[in-house]
Amino acid sequence: MKETNYWEQFLTTGSVSDFLSYKNAQKDGDRDSVKVSETAQGYANLKTSFDENGNLHVGGLFHDTEYTLTETRPADGYATADSIVYMLKQNVAEDGTVHSVVSVKQEDGTFSDREDDKTVMVDEQTKIRLIKLDAETGQGLPGAKFTVTDADGNEVMKFVSTEDGVDITGKLIVGQTYTFTETSAPKGYKTAKPVTYTVKDTGKVQKVSVTDERIPEDRPPVPQTGGNTPVIPLAVGFITVVGAAVWMFRKRKVMGN
Repeated sequence: MKETNYWEQFLTTGSVSDFLSYKNAQKDGDRDSVKVSETAQGYANLKTSFDENGNLHVGGLFHDTEYTLTETRPADGYATADSIVYMLKQNVAEDGTVHSVVSVKQEDGTFSDREDDKTVMVDEQTKIRLIKLDAETGQGLPGAKFTVTDADGNEVMKFVSTEDGVDITGKLIVGQTYTFTETSAPKGYKTAKPVTYTVKDTGKVQKVSVTDERIPEDRPPVPQTGGNTPVIPLAVGFITVVGAAVWMFRKRKVMGN
């Protein structure tokens, strides 16, 4: 159920490859992109139509035949969805009426019936978390200003770092390489070198870290030790020696008398 940007999907059976393909461009979809192979054997009297949201409706598929819905290109800002294997089954109600249901294959190989007749493929948005760190402590640093550019140097976005990191959701494209440039560092820190990152095809959080080093602080000079004697202690010693000499001179004079 995709309603934004551009995406592509195709439908296959176990024995017939790519018998139905379609793509969407913006909300109304690209209705001319539906292609059906002339030799396909996975359907009978195939009918297709788009609704107002660009979703494709397919009729004429066989019952009890496995079909695989595969996304070949996600919309910008989204990760590629997992393929879906499903089949149409005939159920008989208590009153004897027969109706078709969509049954989707689970991870354990069993099939689960859906309450409606829809096969829904959900894409997750790309999630990038930029974390600004102190190079010594590893703690998050708020207040750093960043600019993000693509491989061609075009500016994609700007943001200011927080202590917990900044989440960039649905804005960066899978497979594209971006450069995170720190334009202004927090007070007391050096500006870090630019960091490049290529977005992976996953809906999980992808972490990008940038570290800043502290600017060395100016410190007062350390007093020297060793060969140079401090001036004040030397002066005190000189005064003490002079005082002792005067006292001895007076003592000798009194004894002479």
